[in-house]
Amino acid sequence: VCFFNEKGTSYSKRKRDSYIKDVHELYVNNYEDKVALYDTVRLLENDIAQLYQSKDYLVGKKIGNLFRVIKSKLSGKTW
Repeated sequence: VCFFNEKGTSYSKRKRDSYIKDVHELYVNNYEDKVALYDTVRLLENDIAQLYQSKDYLVGKKIGNLFRVIKSKLSGKTW
């Protein structure tokens, strides 16, 4: 499972705010059953919280941090 923003890493705050507004209009304003939408959001928030506590996520985070440290050490070197 991967969470990402399809706008990319250079996505500006202004564009991000616009994106959030668009998502809100699409799902909240047009969703007929607000209670079902709320329940779905709560379930998704719970799933995300469980993901952040999972072994796979924590191991992946440690590996990613290690690669960032190695990259920063290597980028300062002149070959």
